[in-house]
Amino acid sequence: MIIWITGLSGSGKTTLAEALYNNIKKIKPNTLWIDGDVLRKNFKNTKKYDVNSRLVQYQKMISLAKFCYDQKINVIISVLYFNNFIFKNNKKLFKSYYQIYLKSDIKDLIKRDSKKVYSRNMSKRKPYLVGLDIKWSEPKKSNLIIKDSYKKNIIFEKKNILKKIRKKLF
Repeated sequence: MIIWITGLSGSGKTTLAEALYNNIKKIKPNTLWIDGDVLRKNFKNTKKYDVNSRLVQYQKMISLAKFCYDQKINVIISVLYFNNFIFKNNKKLFKSYYQIYLKSDIKDLIKRDSKKVYSRNMSKRKPYLVGLDIKWSEPKKSNLIIKDSYKKNIIFEKKNILKKIRKKLF
């Protein structure tokens, strides 16, 4: 199974993915968590953030996810995506696919700025931020949309998600 968690920077993707991973891994040891930021640090030639570089990075991630999926490894992916073609492609690639969109208002994310990505972008020390410099395309037809996830209790959200995916996962 693929559990794909997406949303703008600071929306809570990593927090939710980690909570799900820690719970699912206990029951299904063949579970892997791929975080976009961590993967970027480990792949060569991924220091750029422009649209083309992001697409190359996403293709690497999708290839890795498909490799794992084909070996019956459950994969939780927490990543910022902005292209609906990629989402459609994921749904074709993976029969057992569950997409979670953490929907947040960009103004709230800028105000919170937990990772300082927005302040760095606005001072132009780090351009090409999705939602500001690069247009954000909300994913269509997500299995679950969680609004303002950073304001909600992750434990409650995790339990809610596990109930919804139980049949697919177990």
